[in-house]
Amino acid sequence: MTNADLFLESMVHTQHKVFGMKLKPLTLFHTSILEKYNNPIFTGGTVTKSALEFAVIVCSSNNISEIQGKLKSKVLHLWFMLFDHSKSLTDFQAYIDDYLALPDTYAGSKEDDTSVSNIAHPYALLMMANIMKHTNYQMHDLFYKLPIGALYWLNSSIAYLESGDTDIITDKDKVAINLLSHQLNPQISKPQQPS
Repeated sequence: MTNADLFLESMVHTQHKVFGMKLKPLTLFHTSILEKYNNPIFTGGTVTKSALEFAVIVCSSNNISEIQGKLKSKVLHLWFMLFDHSKSLTDFQAYIDDYLALPDTYAGSKEDDTSVSNIAHPYALLMMANIMKHTNYQMHDLFYKLPIGALYWLNSSIAYLESGDTDIITDKDKVAINLLSHQLNPQISKPQQPS
């Protein structure tokens, strides 16, 4: 997928429903809660029905009190039993894919060793601080309202405008990487040029 395609995918979304519940645009608020509670949808591992139910409750809510209310609802847990886990997991994955169309980046490519794993502050916080520094966005809007893919793209664009440098892999680089992969392993189907 080209960078233009990835960017558009991160900005243009369809309405998603899982277990019959409308999901909110995936924001840093939602992903932070799922990561905090080690939900396997974000941390990896086998996704149980209860992990999927928790993720749907989180991603269909606007704030903590909504999440707490839904978690206490016995009716909601009975409601979940009406749905097929496998289909619901597929639907939730489509939701994640829709919002997490992030730019491909070179991991840890900076000479000054500022890769994400070597930074003392959480990367999401650095992104929000950078965006707030250059725009009129407030922290609340970035955390609760801006879809997470848009957050990554906006931050990358600001970094590029500031320094002319970015960790985003260009479409031209993607083609070169794919060609090299094909040369190293001929069994891989020959890559196509991005449109």
